[in-house]
Amino acid sequence: MPNFWYPRSTTGRTFPLWESNLGERKYSGVERISALMPFPSSFSNAIGSNTVTATSANVGQLIFPCPIDVLSFSYNIGGAGNADSVMRFSLYTVDGATQIFNVTDASAAATGVRTVSISPNQYLAAGPYYMLYCLSSGTTAPAISIHGTNGAFATGASGQPDLEGVLTVSGGAAPATIDPTALTTPGSERTLWCRFDGVV
Repeated sequence: MPNFWYPRSTTGRTFPLWESNLGERKYSGVERISALMPFPSSFSNAIGSNTVTATSANVGQLIFPCPIDVLSFSYNIGGAGNADSVMRFSLYTVDGATQIFNVTDASAAATGVRTVSISPNQYLAAGPYYMLYCLSSGTTAPAISIHGTNGAFATGASGQPDLEGVLTVSGGAAPATIDPTALTTPGSERTLWCRFDGVV
């Protein structure tokens, strides 16, 4: 039996790590989950699909119920784009002030589930985030599967964040920050339907 426990570094974690004088370790909570499908603020099943452009991005809030150390995420193409299609995906903190990852996928004319690697892997604490996706380059984006959400509550009151909407972008690039209070075209489904896989 250890004589005493003392706290260790909590860098990148929302719960403390403890280690005994004999080298035993334990966490005061679930360390992380290895796979999950985050859900939108207004939960429902997947609904149809939505097409974006290189100047108009969809943005939606995703809720992560557990921590995950992300290695990849997957999304679904319901209708093929042109052979030159490249999609862009960017994840932000809930205030939009920090871009966590910014990646592309040469989706071409593919359909079905696509998996995109995140390197280096990114540790996400439980909580809300915003996912942006748009056409990075190419002629026509594929139709991306999205969540059906309650559009009536997508728009925030004055000064409050929108839960989903459209953001104007330039040349298929994701901005370094976003303003969740300034999304446009609320009331229509925009939140990406996706799965995240992480370190086991």
